[in-house]
Amino acid sequence: KHWINIPPVRAASNHARESEEAHNLRSLTKTTHHANNQQTEHNNQLVLNKIMLCCNDAVDEENIVLCCALCCVHCGIYTGCDCPGCSGKIGTCCLNCEVCCKPGAPCLPCGCCGPRIVCDGCAICKIQLQAFCLAITAGFPCDEEVPPAVAVAGITMYPECGCCVPLKQIMNR
Repeated sequence: KHWINIPPVRAASNHARESEEAHNLRSLTKTTHHANNQQTEHNNQLVLNKIMLCCNDAVDEENIVLCCALCCVHCGIYTGCDCPGCSGKIGTCCLNCEVCCKPGAPCLPCGCCGPRIVCDGCAICKIQLQAFCLAITAGFPCDEEVPPAVAVAGITMYPECGCCVPLKQIMNR
């Protein structure tokens, strides 16, 4: 008897099919991983843009819900996604001093604070402070960032009546 060792044809085709499936799975995984990385990078960029806002404007007024206000002094709850940390700007005429201690924010001239000479409407006095979820804004005279308002315990009475009115709603008037 002579035995001839011939490998089964099906085994070879199964191996080729498995190899092709493994290749397709690796390609799909790489594509999915690449898409997930792009989405993550996009989300990180959105958060970074929000954090960078503290360099252009100490407090994003659109994210403040009024609690108390009297004319051009406001106190409210800050609802922005860049809430962790603190930022602020205090200025008189065209001289401002800024502070920004938020994760991922770029350094100001002296680390987390610095003087800046900026003509931002040349208010006689303007203050914007945000520490975690508390925000305080004040300005004299009132302007588009610090509109006149009257509110007590979250109830806004001027320029419109309402409860927990966002500052952006008053700014858009």
